[in-house]
Amino acid sequence: IVINISAENPVQIDLMTPVTVTSFNNQSMAYQQIIEGNLEQVKVNIVALSNPNDWLYTCYNASTGKDCNYDFDNSTLWSPDYGDPSTYLGTFAPGGYMLKGLGLVY
Repeated sequence: IVINISAENPVQIDLMTPVTVTSFNNQSMAYQQIIEGNLEQVKVNIVALSNPNDWLYTCYNASTGKDCNYDFDNSTLWSPDYGDPSTYLGTFAPGGYMLKGLGLVY
């Protein structure tokens, strides 16, 4: 099977978003603008969840990436706690915290 990816037939990425929470809604729109602005063959679909609890149950509370029905999320509620690159890199290492949000932990 050959799949031709183009601007007319882009890769579709679902991003779960609690649209009633301004900071996360703004963050999701920024992700969409950055990704689509730099990758013309990728379309970010913001999946609007009106209840923040639905967002947490859908994204944050899933045990593994395969339990998630989305492509990526911003529900980790994590931020760096010290000014060194390892604070970011460790979260993407094998077994790292952020891998579930990217659907990579099974």
